Amino acid sequence: MSTQIPIIPGVVAEVGGNLSANASIGPGALDQLRVGIEYNPSHEENTHVTGDAHLNVPAEAGLRLAARAGVGLGITGASATGGLEIGGTLGISGAAEASVHIDWMPSQGLAIDAEAALHAQPSFRFDVSGYVAVTVLGASLYDERFELAAYELGSGLEFGVRFPVTYREGEPFDVSLDDLEFEVPDVDPVAMVRQLGERIF
Repeated sequence: MSTQIPIIPGVVAEVGGNLSANASIGPGALDQLRVGIEYNPSHEENTHVTGDAHLNVPAEAGLRLAARAGVGLGITGASATGGLEIGGTLGISGAAEASVHIDWMPSQGLAIDAEAALHAQPSFRFDVSGYVAVTVLGASLYDERFELAAYELGSGLEFGVRFPVTYREGEPFDVSLDDLEFEVPDVDPVAMVRQLGERIF
């Protein structure tokens, strides 16, 4: 959204702001896959099958709030303006992971060891950009932003949870909340604000 104020005929000042959101997930990737088979026709009872797989699915989302001010040329129903935009983005990026190991022998049965994990890292990003916008009859024909400088905070603030799963053939399948392992970062808001001030000034 923006408002234009005529300065002199043909020249306008523009003040505005915008709010945008983005989100993405994937693509998922199997970054580890292995299968092993030991088989002897003379001793089938010693057949041994093992396997490992690991799936990683990245995801991210963010919300950006910005304010802009500029000047440009304008006539009735049309304008072309340019100026500066200051924005702040609150985002989060992470991934869902799952790793599985299987082990099977006729004498021992099937054994499965798996671990699921979710982890994410928040980020706070501040940027200064230049922009050029062209509108005709209230519709945007061109709106491009050129980033001039950016400051990002949030590294080292990863949090998540891990959940191991174990199964042995012939034994009851038991899942307990006590197996949850949480990863919680140590957050120091005062230090973050100080770090941002040092980067800007």
